[in-house]
Amino acid sequence: MANNCSTSCALTAGWMYAGCSKGTGGISKVYISTGYTAYDIGSDCTLTGLTGGTWFTFDQIQETSSQTEKSVSSIGNQSLYFEGEIEIILPTKNNWTTIRNQFNTLARSGCVIITLNNNGDYKIHGLTNKCELSEGSISDGKLMGDSQSCVMKFQYKEPNPSYKLTSGSVFSSTY
Repeated sequence: MANNCSTSCALTAGWMYAGCSKGTGGISKVYISTGYTAYDIGSDCTLTGLTGGTWFTFDQIQETSSQTEKSVSSIGNQSLYFEGEIEIILPTKNNWTTIRNQFNTLARSGCVIITLNNNGDYKIHGLTNKCELSEGSISDGKLMGDSQSCVMKFQYKEPNPSYKLTSGSVFSSTY
């Protein structure tokens, strides 16, 4: 499970707008597991294998969930890490007890999260230090048209940015 994707201090490539680089924002699915046994990172810094653990799928309603990551550095301490937040919203109508129990379990344990964005990219978060449920709420709303939902916000801090996954090699154990 060693990270063989070292970061050089030399810039090796640039980026130029090619005209067809527009994407679509948002998260379409979230996969959550409380653990895994091994992973491999390719020379292109793509995670190519993840074994062990049971992965649970949480479909997301369009334009409700997000993932954000930023670098945090200290010039004086000469330190750098990456911090992220994932927000998911789960409707509780007709499945309140199930969502309540999942919310309770995730609030008490760290987890690893894979997000699938609307461009078809899988990314893994909390690979080294796990994601922690930092904030959450279950609400029946106030007005007739309000959402009955559970909002969960996860935070993670990692030594490297989140890795992109090759989709076929990861999900042999996904449920």
